[in-house]
Amino acid sequence: MTLSSGLDSCFSNHSFPKPGFYTLSSDLPFLETLAESLFHWTQKSPFLLSKYTILFPTQRSLRTFKHILSSHAHALFLPHLFTLNDLAPRAEDFLTCLFQNISVECLQTLSLPPPLSLLRGRLLCAEALRRSGGLFNYALSPHAQENLSKALLETLGELASHNVSLRDGDLHIPETHGIHWEKTTLFLKTILETWPLILRAEGASDPLTYVQDRLKIISSYLIKSPPTAPLIVAGIRGLSPVFMPFLKTVFKSPESFFLTENCLRDFQSKDYQTLSPTHPAFELASFLSELDISPSQIKPWPYHSKQKDRTLSARLSFINETFPIDSLAEKNSSCNFSTALENVSFFEATSLLEEARLISLRMRHILETPHKTGALITPDRKLAQLVKTELLKWDIIVDDSAGTSLAQTTVGQFFLTSLQVLLSQESPLLLISLLKHPFTRLRNTPEELNQILKTLELYALRGLKTSPGIKSFLQRLNSFKREDEKDLNDALQKAEALLKYLEEIMAPFKTLLENGAPPAILLKTHEEFLKSLSETSEGSSLLWQKEEETEAVSLFEKIVQETENLSPLSRFSYESFLKNIFTKTNLQLTLTEHPRLSILGLYESRLLKKDSVILGGLNEGTWPELPSPNPWIHKNLREALSLPPMDAQIGISIHDFLHAFLNKEVLLTRSIKTTAGIERPSRILVHLMTFLESQNLSFSPPPEAQFLKALDHSPLSIPVPAPHPTPPLSARPHRFSPSTFELLIKDPYGFYAQTILNLHSLKPFEASPTASDFGTLIHSFIENLVTKPIFPSEEMLKAEFKSSSLYKALSKGDQYFWTYRFLCLLKNFWTQHEKRLQNLELLNTSYEVNISHLFSIATNPKPFEIKGRIDRLEEFFDSFHIIDYKTGRLPTKESIERNQSPQLSLLGLLLKESLISQKRFSKNISLSYWSLKKENMISLMVLKNPETLIENTRQFLMEILDFFYNQENPGPFRATAYAHSAYAHLARTQEWAGPLESFLVEETNF
Repeated sequence: MTLSSGLDSCFSNHSFPKPGFYTLSSDLPFLETLAESLFHWTQKSPFLLSKYTILFPTQRSLRTFKHILSSHAHALFLPHLFTLNDLAPRAEDFLTCLFQNISVECLQTLSLPPPLSLLRGRLLCAEALRRSGGLFNYALSPHAQENLSKALLETLGELASHNVSLRDGDLHIPETHGIHWEKTTLFLKTILETWPLILRAEGASDPLTYVQDRLKIISSYLIKSPPTAPLIVAGIRGLSPVFMPFLKTVFKSPESFFLTENCLRDFQSKDYQTLSPTHPAFELASFLSELDISPSQIKPWPYHSKQKDRTLSARLSFINETFPIDSLAEKNSSCNFSTALENVSFFEATSLLEEARLISLRMRHILETPHKTGALITPDRKLAQLVKTELLKWDIIVDDSAGTSLAQTTVGQFFLTSLQVLLSQESPLLLISLLKHPFTRLRNTPEELNQILKTLELYALRGLKTSPGIKSFLQRLNSFKREDEKDLNDALQKAEALLKYLEEIMAPFKTLLENGAPPAILLKTHEEFLKSLSETSEGSSLLWQKEEETEAVSLFEKIVQETENLSPLSRFSYESFLKNIFTKTNLQLTLTEHPRLSILGLYESRLLKKDSVILGGLNEGTWPELPSPNPWIHKNLREALSLPPMDAQIGISIHDFLHAFLNKEVLLTRSIKTTAGIERPSRILVHLMTFLESQNLSFSPPPEAQFLKALDHSPLSIPVPAPHPTPPLSARPHRFSPSTFELLIKDPYGFYAQTILNLHSLKPFEASPTASDFGTLIHSFIENLVTKPIFPSEEMLKAEFKSSSLYKALSKGDQYFWTYRFLCLLKNFWTQHEKRLQNLELLNTSYEVNISHLFSIATNPKPFEIKGRIDRLEEFFDSFHIIDYKTGRLPTKESIERNQSPQLSLLGLLLKESLISQKRFSKNISLSYWSLKKENMISLMVLKNPETLIENTRQFLMEILDFFYNQENPGPFRATAYAHSAYAHLARTQEWAGPLESFLVEETNF
């Protein structure tokens, strides 16, 4: 059959260039020049433009070219545009564009089994690894299994693309390599033999074989009936060998044009054929060699309308001086390096975050100039993500060519967080983060859910560590129920109902995780759990409802489909499986991106020109990325199979850098330290800077560096006064305890926040027990112990201690330590307690005695009540002895005398006033601290001159109350730099007191 392309006679016009291989200097805009050329050659007959077919390397370059054409005034018709990756799946469209009268029967020859998806291929390779038996002498972790399966799939693709099969002669392993490589290569040979059977069972074809077969069919049509309309291969300079046979066929076509950018001159030299794989020209040289093109066949593109930029031309000469093809060629002394470095700056950041902040400042600065475009070009995804986050501070959503990982989306976080909650056995912190997720509803309105979560967080989730599981949270909620507090009981009841419903809906998924199940079933059950979790009060689920999740739901359905018929996964294997899939699955969110800013990878940046570019992440191993060793093919086997050197990727990265370097405005950045540690500068950067040093030149710093410094360091130090709130008398409390009075003395602002604003510190999640918690527990045990006639058995005390929440929150080692300390302390206390009871002068001993008194204040007509509790009150014939139990450090003598620790003396004052008000016989009062220790010794600290101390406390109390409760005193609750204040952040202490370490003090004087 003879095919016709509908050739127009105007294609033979003498002004149209002859077919061949052309290069365009990289100091010219590639896509704009190509578009202008097409308009110039078809200006007499614009319809001819629709006859052109153009192939591009990337979708982004195709879209940009289409936008350039569409914005042109004469663009009545557009050419047919394809990318190389589009050719196999869109082979029918491609042939229809070239041959108008192609028959349906011809197109049916293109029917092949669908290609195996990349995800399914990785999963099948991982399945083969799991069944490999004795290949490894140890169990592979899920992460290692994922990396090996990915490398295995890439190896299979590389071998298939080079038409390599492992023969027995290839399996010779040098003795120095050990038996591991022998096992590995044998396994690889087995996989290559069984891979076609696996594909047949899947009803799919190998992706690369699929592309090769469809391209062979297209090539056969091109050979039988070469198209007479122009076919332009634009910007392709070297790629996978899968496409090379097709490109060779295209090159032999009589109307084919190959146009590629070239930033390195001197390609007429024969030395380009002996270049190192790490040279930036190696990729293009290999491409020319594959096409069997001699240097004399390379021609410059015959048309460009724009005048070359003086700076870019000088920069192109600078590149050719620093990366010559012929190292023995004479240097161009006429090159103006100063001109080449105009608008080129370099910034070396101390950290990855600082680098991202400077880049975001440059991108924000670009937007100040109307119509100016900019791009960050980097292979470092961490840096790109940080820059995206920094730009969000200005509400700028940047166009990221890599898309967004499914794990970083709201729905992806919902999946991962819910799984972490189950694997951690409902960890309080993870549980509250899941319950506060935007999708979580649990059949409640947002307002109802917030109220329930507030109760749940305060009464069940915060505090000491508990036993894992929801049951422990339910027990803690029940412990707070009181008969006389209906509102609290109702709130606790709602929180309890929510936990029970949560336990009910997570039970099926939890059971599957514990028993193990195939990944497809786990994913479906996981989705059902999240649908129940996100069910609203109206009965609908919030999962997959947002507009930007349209692509996410289709991706998830595809993942479920791809994971069918795989081996069961354990609970922790499923976590690694889900995290890997969600992390490596990218999607383009339907968000309003900024039209003038973008973040590009190295491959996506090809052929594109911007007004300003930032080349970020210039560290060795990042740009260029060093080739990682292949765990499946050792070096000797790679050479035996004639596979291309792995170092070739380095040269490609350098060429991408040089092309991006030829933009009007360039900023180079690197960070000295990243999360991986101290980094070495990229070899590209070192090469350029070494050359510049030889010319007594250097890169200039960017102006944004001063902006960044100004943001971090304010040149002005504005003194800020400490806060001094003066609430009205009606808002000030008229009742507090001795400990609250001590807080008023040491931290007046803390007293104001706690008693007037009613702000209290929240307990941390899964808190470890502190000395204060241990002291509270000891006090409660002593309170119970003194009521018993004999000392309980050690087993009984151990059982009571082990049932406490403090014991359950301890680690296993700490449990042994604190149990021993607890028993010794109680035994020592009981010994001292019995001795004191045997004192013949002792009349009575009371425990936990509540005592209070009303004091009159001269500045306030309303009396003031102080209410305290005495741990132990002993009555003798002539005195009362007040004893305060202390498990921690005792207050110093100086702090007691200066009324900085007035609790004990204040209790003495309350007792004295109480005796006077009751008209009882006044006795002397002694004050003591009983230090509770595990050592068997008398540990009573008796205060000297207690009567004087009590009288001083009375006078001090009246002065303090008169001052703090006088409306005329300005700022009585002023903030002080007190070291132990829980409200220092609220008082913004560092803002007015300076560095925290220098100003915070243990005590505050009045």
